[in-house]
Amino acid sequence: MDRHVDDTKPIVLKRLRPESARPRRPPVPTVCVEEEPKVETTKLSVAQRVAQARVARGYKTRKELATALSISVDVITCIESQRGNVDKQKLNKVCQFLKIKTK
Repeated sequence: MDRHVDDTKPIVLKRLRPESARPRRPPVPTVCVEEEPKVETTKLSVAQRVAQARVARGYKTRKELATALSISVDVITCIESQRGNVDKQKLNKVCQFLKIKTK
């Protein structure tokens, strides 16, 4: 009778190091250096500061702030969304009104 044996186990051949080989390098010791605790500082962009200051001052919408400053709502939108070109004078006017330091 012919029996078929299914040997699916892989054969692993080990390569032995010759006795004359130099010893392997020992692992490099790791030095534990105590790091100073990092102080977390949050740097908010001008856009985020304008949006936060607007709400803090009681202006719930951009339109309310724009009306108080007599400028276009689009200017406030451009400042808060960081899109488009904003005139520096208008940005300074908004920042002064909301008492925000730009630098």
